[in-house]
Amino acid sequence: MSAPDPAPDFASASAPDPASASAPASASAPEPASTLAFTPAPEPDPALPILIHDDPIFGLHAHTTPGQTVTITHAFKDTDLDINIDEARRLRRDAHDLVIFRFETLEDLFDEVRGHLNLQPASDDASAADDPDDASVDAPTDTPTAAPADVPTDASTDASTAASTAAPADASTDAPTDAPTDASAAPASAAPAPAFHYPPNLVRLIILGDPEHDASQMPPDFYRQRGITPADIPALQRLFSDPEIIYMQDHGGYHTACWARSNALRALVELRAPGVAQLMLDDMRATEIAYGEDSFMEPNIEDDEALLPTLDPDACAPVITELQTHAHALPGHATRMTEILSKLAKRHPHLRDTCRDAICQQLENHPVNDREYNGFLVAALIDLEATEAAPLIEQAYAAGHVDDTICGDWEDVQVSLGLKDSLPAYIPAWMSKKRLPGDEYDDDAEIYDDGDDEYDGDDDADFIPFSDSSETPIRRAAPKIGRNDPCPCGSGKKYKKCCMDKNA
Repeated sequence: MSAPDPAPDFASASAPDPASASAPASASAPEPASTLAFTPAPEPDPALPILIHDDPIFGLHAHTTPGQTVTITHAFKDTDLDINIDEARRLRRDAHDLVIFRFETLEDLFDEVRGHLNLQPASDDASAADDPDDASVDAPTDTPTAAPADVPTDASTDASTAASTAAPADASTDAPTDAPTDASAAPASAAPAPAFHYPPNLVRLIILGDPEHDASQMPPDFYRQRGITPADIPALQRLFSDPEIIYMQDHGGYHTACWARSNALRALVELRAPGVAQLMLDDMRATEIAYGEDSFMEPNIEDDEALLPTLDPDACAPVITELQTHAHALPGHATRMTEILSKLAKRHPHLRDTCRDAICQQLENHPVNDREYNGFLVAALIDLEATEAAPLIEQAYAAGHVDDTICGDWEDVQVSLGLKDSLPAYIPAWMSKKRLPGDEYDDDAEIYDDGDDEYDGDDDADFIPFSDSSETPIRRAAPKIGRNDPCPCGSGKKYKKCCMDKNA
């Protein structure tokens, strides 16, 4: 038997060069699992004070060590905190966690912990949100804009790019001059005030809060009186598309900055900023793609729908183009466009024929349109009282291409357009019978029961008109409720988004 091959000399074959001794091990020779380093979870660290900063957009926040983060998460509910969110890159600090507290004021925050945590207000930047004119806000003070005129102002501008161009490269230059220079001498959560890339008048706009007016009924010069001028249009456009502002609109109900995006949009409309109609249309389309059927719940959609009709001819052509371009791919979005065209025509009568023709052009495609979409096209024509469109509407109904749960059947549409008298109201036959001795009657429900529960299979036979007189047609006792009218139940929502389906 031959002797076995000698064992290879791994030590000599793989001995590292002294110059590369600190290089990581090759992926082809992984370290045994038993020797892998284990990183234990950080222990709570209640000793060091946690400094609370205040930011105009995100509000109260702290830069914490991992141990302090654990301490905070033990003291608060998950709904009270945002930790290391991507949208707050501007506030992040190396080797620290970013903890955002969902409280409006320091008093509310301190009341929640009731002395269980060592929280202290930071003195370096706490005044920035309270006094936007303070020099500590890192924004130009000699001009109301935050970027030169040649900077692109479309909705895709990245707010982080704007921040990097407007803010100093070294954030430490924003720190107070009396701050300790030795990092080890300061508490672990201490950090310089973050650079902020909006001028003081826009900081005031960010923290303005609820304007307390419907979008379509804003007082004249509401934002001009608050220091907003046409020179601020580029910065307002960036603010509207800023990921930080968008995040606070969706999640920042605890802070006044949740209204910042709405106020920026309303200011752009007040200033009649070039391209603001397309900015809103792009925003509505993106929201429809992101949220689908739930998009109507997004606050920006309500503002967009209310503000676009106020722009007169500036909005008409872009809305028609949007309708024609996205009707088949995004029928929900296209339905909103028809509603906006209807509002535009009502608000600006000289645009009625243009808006009607655009809606009729869509209805001409009824064989390939979604039936529900055709129903909403008919609803828009009814809102415009477009009797001249009756032949086209009848054609769509005759082909069975209209969802009759939207506006009813063709006979109902004729009544809505005023082409036909209202139909007689019908009640069940058993409700019209005279009450006879021995018949059961529920006084509370006011329902008459003759004891005959047998169904004869003929629905029409069980219904008779209120009156057998045909001399005077029966008309509505109350005005018809429009789809876009406030719901009569008092919820504050539109009728179509509240009780319309219940009453159908």
